[in-house]
Amino acid sequence: MQAELRFLPYRNRYSVTRSFGDLKVRVKLIVLHNLFFLVLASSAYFSLIPLFEQQVAGGRPPAVAQADPDYQAAVSRAKTTLFLVLGAIYAAAVILLEAAIMPLYVYRPLRAMLDADMATRDGDRQHELIPAREIPADEIGQIMQSRNETVTALRNREDELDTALRRLESQDRLVSLGLLSASVAHELNTPLAVLNGSVEKLIETTTDQPTLDRLARIQRVTQRLRTISESLIDFSKVQIGRAHV
Repeated sequence: MQAELRFLPYRNRYSVTRSFGDLKVRVKLIVLHNLFFLVLASSAYFSLIPLFEQQVAGGRPPAVAQADPDYQAAVSRAKTTLFLVLGAIYAAAVILLEAAIMPLYVYRPLRAMLDADMATRDGDRQHELIPAREIPADEIGQIMQSRNETVTALRNREDELDTALRRLESQDRLVSLGLLSASVAHELNTPLAVLNGSVEKLIETTTDQPTLDRLARIQRVTQRLRTISESLIDFSKVQIGRAHV
């Protein structure tokens, strides 16, 4: 029980820190610079008022000076004036930061990175890189430049892989075409060999001239088919050879 109580403040502090860290960047910066200017203005106010009181008192004891109506009126006017001046400076500084400085040097670069990341997730290659003119020379710019280089390297790698896949698909088609040509040639060669042998046997067994003429025409056709078959075999060898180059 005592251990739990001892560690409870750390848990609470971690919870507050984590909650603050989860805020948007703009909200965090608004809280921080408002807190900074508030502390600065308060410090200036409570540091200058005692000095002014001493000056108005003119060396008189505090009890005597405070009894003087003129002293009280002068101090009151000084407090009001100082409060208004510091308030105006505080408001002007916050407006300048939020209206000009922070949007230009922080919010716009962050928005450019977020838009580029959104384009990358959507596959929009035309807008996934941050333009060089929008990249500052500070640490945010270094992050933006590093992101551009990383995305470019990834896209180049994707293009290389896509080219390799296309080449493999082309090689597969060449191999398939070559194998098909070899298969067709093989299927032609077997019946052509049988047909050619049969024609030669018939030529040896007949002396009828019209029959010999018809058999000669069959031989010529058979020879043309064998030539086509040999061309298919040569074609298949060429295509398979190209696929392995």
